[in-house]
Amino acid sequence: MNRWIAAIKTIFCRRTLPALAVWLLAVPAFAHSPFGSSTRAVLATNRLEIYVTAGEYLAAPHLKDFSPETHRPAALGLPYSLPSEIAARLYEVTGDRKPLAAERVELRLDGADFEFALIYPRPTGPILNLRAMYLETPDATGIVPLVLEDDNGQQLSSALLSKSQNTMTVALSATDNAHATKTNTSSTNPPTFREFLLLGIEHILTGFDHLLFLGALLIGCRWLAPMLGVITCFTLAHSITLVLAAMNVVVISSRVVEPLIAASIICVALENFRRSQSVQARCWMAFGFGLIHGFGFANALRETGLGSRGMALVKPLFSFNLGVELGQLAVAFLFLPVLFWLDRFQTFQRYGKPTLSAAITLVSAYWLFERIGAYGYG
Repeated sequence: MNRWIAAIKTIFCRRTLPALAVWLLAVPAFAHSPFGSSTRAVLATNRLEIYVTAGEYLAAPHLKDFSPETHRPAALGLPYSLPSEIAARLYEVTGDRKPLAAERVELRLDGADFEFALIYPRPTGPILNLRAMYLETPDATGIVPLVLEDDNGQQLSSALLSKSQNTMTVALSATDNAHATKTNTSSTNPPTFREFLLLGIEHILTGFDHLLFLGALLIGCRWLAPMLGVITCFTLAHSITLVLAAMNVVVISSRVVEPLIAASIICVALENFRRSQSVQARCWMAFGFGLIHGFGFANALRETGLGSRGMALVKPLFSFNLGVELGQLAVAFLFLPVLFWLDRFQTFQRYGKPTLSAAITLVSAYWLFERIGAYGYG
């Protein structure tokens, strides 16, 4: 039996740990974003505007003729005109059962993302259908928030779209020849408790930066009580700022939050190299940096069009945060037994933890410089 344990330990420490470190260094390609894409539609007096924000991996298939020369105006924040046919690859817009053709399509860079602006004539008739065509592609995954507003910023409807349900239907009524919207009744039901719950779970499970931060904190702990304390402090902190930001009491831009999240992971990973570590200090670190991560969660929730106030805010806020906690506990449930088992071996304590902490530091440093560059600092 001892031979088998020694063999497993050797294989894990000499092969698995280096492989895991290499995988962590490949993670920057999948750096966390609240959603793969999101859409905001504005029903103005004389037109319909649809703004689709997507990462490069989703935008690339629609930019086949996009060259470095034409990329430069968009990189400077200036709109770049694209062929109107591209609009049909992103959205199918139908008003009164008649398809609408885009009058203009523009592109600009929004931080690290691409923003497509699709401009249509204002739809006539009582029924408006917005169908996300790009969600029907083989590579489309995840949940996509779609929010419809009027030109005063008042939310008319919202939905969480997916590959299986990629259409929002809205019933509108007009009061005059200018087609000013008086009332609306969304034929597509608003996001449910379950959808916000699943959204929270998906957000934390695909949030490599949040998970890496929590993992870096737990690597530095050796006993269950300190680990539970760290998780509790992180949960309490990000819940506080999530509530404050969702209620618009404190709002911080993603330009500030995203680089700070990457920097927080670096600080914790470097702390792991210290031999003497205070449990109390680590809990305070989890709480302090958890406040920053809470703003990251809030930015994701805000993209769903959460514009409600009062009691209407309670359900989506509670269900989303509950989903985040369930996803976090699921990861901890899988991670902690492995960490306890590894911590029995002197080899892991001596080489494994430094190797993982070094890999986490390099990944987070990459994210930090990537995000600083993407948001135009320096």
